[in-house]
Amino acid sequence: VDADATAALDAAIPSGSVLLHYAGSVRSQDEFDERYTAQQARVNGWTLLLAGVPPGPLLFLDAYDGGNLSCFINDFRPNPYNDPATAKALQAADHSTAEPNVRFAKVIHRGWPYMFIVSTRAILPGEELLL
Repeated sequence: VDADATAALDAAIPSGSVLLHYAGSVRSQDEFDERYTAQQARVNGWTLLLAGVPPGPLLFLDAYDGGNLSCFINDFRPNPYNDPATAKALQAADHSTAEPNVRFAKVIHRGWPYMFIVSTRAILPGEELLL
């Protein structure tokens, strides 16, 4: 490995960098409801609501099918679903709340929505990405 490549791996990712495209299957409300029960939909951590694609119906981006590594970025909230069992386990582990260092950016291209992961601040090597 050359020195420039090694130095690049050791450098911080600058704020505002586009890191990944959030990929998956686009589903209509009916397709989403047919695929998931209400309980599964509530805790589905891979699906984004693509609201605001006027004038059409609601669309969901489901990374469970066709997703990429972006679906493994963690939620910065220690207990996003307010699940009592999760809250108890986090409390026992003395888990502190981190701050997000990436965000979603929606781009509409030719009437079709695309979601990207963008850094909100400089991210140091080895640092966990948190939404």
